[in-house]
Amino acid sequence: MFDADHAHAVLSIFVAMASAPLSAWMVEMFPTRIRATAFAMSYNIGGWFGGFLPAISFAAFTATGNLYAGLWYAVGVLLVALVVSGLFLPETRGRALERVT
Repeated sequence: MFDADHAHAVLSIFVAMASAPLSAWMVEMFPTRIRATAFAMSYNIGGWFGGFLPAISFAAFTATGNLYAGLWYAVGVLLVALVVSGLFLPETRGRALERVT
């Protein structure tokens, strides 16, 4: 029988599959002289947006009565992240990490 414990395990596997390569990918985006600071800042800023998601979603649901109103916060953050990353992130493939600027 598939119960809540099994669902939690499956969802944890998906989180691990996304989180494991995230660290390696984020480290490659920054020059070596600022790598640790830049990685920590970007990781924690993302944590703030994700950490407030339940509170903002609940507030949007309470204000509107629409169960899906809180999803627009997540969609908006993802769209902003997509635009910013598309415009400002450098391509690092084939470049030495010391030369990434």
